[in-house]
Amino acid sequence: MVKYSKSNKGKWTQCEGYKKKIILDENDLNCKGTLFQIIKINPRTEIKPHFHKKMTEVFFILKGNAIIFIERKNYRLKPGDTLVCHPNEIHGAKNSSNEEFEYIVFKTNVEKGDNFWKK
Repeated sequence: MVKYSKSNKGKWTQCEGYKKKIILDENDLNCKGTLFQIIKINPRTEIKPHFHKKMTEVFFILKGNAIIFIERKNYRLKPGDTLVCHPNEIHGAKNSSNEEFEYIVFKTNVEKGDNFWKK
């Protein structure tokens, strides 16, 4: 069965320095623990270091350029680039540019409470 999702589906959730919107959830994807969302990081802001004990995330860059860091390695990413972050890898993003950084995240093994922010 075809699943069509309009660009205006879902609501943006404002977070510290970025916003996110779920495009497709596990019901849409017919696969427990999966999620497809879009992230927008404001200019000159960052997503603080964090990790997930079970979740894997696949990042696909749509717009802008920024650094996504995983463990102690920085990846300067641009549109069309893809990066995978595995469980327990500390990661985050820094947008030091003057334009918004936008990317899609496909998540597997999603569970509530699996975000652990580093101090």
